[in-house]
Amino acid sequence: MFLCFNLYSSSLSNPPSETQQIALISKIIRHSTSDQMRKVWPNFDMSQKPVFITFGNGHIYAFNFKPKEGDWKSSRFEDKDIFYTDQDMWGITTSPMQFNFEIDGQEAFVFRLDMMPKPQFLPFFVMVHERFHVYQMSHFASEKHIGVGQYTESENPKNLALMQVEEKVLLNFLKALLENKHKEAMTHLKTYLAVSKTRRSLLSAESLTWEDRQQMVEGLADYTASKYLDVFGYFGSQVGLNHIIHTMVAYAQDEDISARALKWRHYGVGCSLAYALDFLNVSDWKTQVEQNVSLQSILEKHLKNTEMEGTALYLQAMQQYGYSNLFREIHHKIEAYQGMLNKCRANFDQEAGVVINIQTPPRSGISAGGYSRGVYSLSDGSMLSIEDTSKISSADSLWNLEFKSIPYLYQTNDGFRRFKDRSETLVLTVDGKRCQLKDLQGQKTFHALTLQGERCRFVSNENPGIIYYQEGELKITYLTDAKSH
Repeated sequence: MFLCFNLYSSSLSNPPSETQQIALISKIIRHSTSDQMRKVWPNFDMSQKPVFITFGNGHIYAFNFKPKEGDWKSSRFEDKDIFYTDQDMWGITTSPMQFNFEIDGQEAFVFRLDMMPKPQFLPFFVMVHERFHVYQMSHFASEKHIGVGQYTESENPKNLALMQVEEKVLLNFLKALLENKHKEAMTHLKTYLAVSKTRRSLLSAESLTWEDRQQMVEGLADYTASKYLDVFGYFGSQVGLNHIIHTMVAYAQDEDISARALKWRHYGVGCSLAYALDFLNVSDWKTQVEQNVSLQSILEKHLKNTEMEGTALYLQAMQQYGYSNLFREIHHKIEAYQGMLNKCRANFDQEAGVVINIQTPPRSGISAGGYSRGVYSLSDGSMLSIEDTSKISSADSLWNLEFKSIPYLYQTNDGFRRFKDRSETLVLTVDGKRCQLKDLQGQKTFHALTLQGERCRFVSNENPGIIYYQEGELKITYLTDAKSH
């Protein structure tokens, strides 16, 4: 097969062909070492490891890869080999994204490009965003820590109301930056500093660490992706600052304010702070964040308010952005939200059946898909999915869990899925032998396990673990020294 690559034209009226998309991916990877790209993030080089781009039709394209076997066809684009196959002998396409997929003795980044076809720039944006996470894992000190703690203020109405004020201020900062109104941008940035100082004083050290890390990890991945696509210019005004402004508007309108506090706002806020440090000409901020110095602390070091100035800006922001109304609205939302969650907990407790806790195996990439009536964030960092129908699988397909209309499914922050199913319908097989729940008093080790219920099906192979049943609760855990697949 001969692949003819043509880059996008300046017109985006027609959807790009597969080969046009691959041509742009090749261009992005190849030029990640250029001076322009080095300015985006100095040591980030997308060509340092193989990249596999996949499509829903089964096509696989490999960059920076040296195949040892398989039906690969090659072509050259800008003096670089691109390999292609539609025969997946290795399970490359079993998951839409994998950070470290092992193939032919090489670790590759895998990304399915047609997961999100619109807008046209989004697949490329997300691809760079996710590939930057791979860089962060090996270069950011924050990602080498074992524990990340938890966020304890996702239902504090004052914290949430001040968050919304911060987001509105940063949105105006970005708009002023886009319009080259530097004096106005500086005022907005100093206002953000005044508001954030008050809000962050409400938080515990653990919650501050949570926010700082989320903004470094997700915010800087968005920053890098925005800057990368800005350099190429194939998508015009859709990317760069315009995209971040759109992101901030979308997050500010998100009704699930607790989930936004835990995660989603930090993409836009972290990215905005990165643009702010560029605006302030802080030359070494990227080196500092790799050493686990937070974006917020760097900003506070290079931009200061006097006490009088900070107080005046804070009070002005409270009036301008309607803090009192925001607080009242959020307080009512939190009360209703907590009432709904309490009702769900009570319903779960009263539901007939055995409680089942299944842990995700260690060091195992997980992919999931499905739908539910709603997914909600809990104050301890766990999630609740209602009427959940989904499939979850490990990258090696040795661990598979399926749900069918599970009324309440909890995903805890320590890696367990907790739900109920009727005990009389459960069929349990441990290392090839059928057994009943009453046979599991005390701990029992296993290497292979299957569990079939009325609403769930679970299969685990070649993953050493422990299963035990006590007082109406079944728990399946994995040994931490289990072999990584």
